[in-house]
Amino acid sequence: MSAADISLKTTRSVWLSRWLTRSDAAKGYILLSPTMIIMTVALAAPLLLLALYSFWTQAGYALDTHLTLARYGEILDRAA
Repeated sequence: MSAADISLKTTRSVWLSRWLTRSDAAKGYILLSPTMIIMTVALAAPLLLLALYSFWTQAGYALDTHLTLARYGEILDRAA
């Protein structure tokens, strides 16, 4: 690492720390960011599972976990 890289990183960190201590908006974003991350994961996880389940088939209570487009084929055949 050269001296210019170190001074650039130091300049960025000083600027960032000054911005964070002076700006009320930055403080708000810092306080909200953990909550927003948790809310995003909590929303995305069930949606991803729902999408995954739509590619699996079911016979009675048994769930076949091989990926297939059979359900979508059935729906498109009914619509046509």
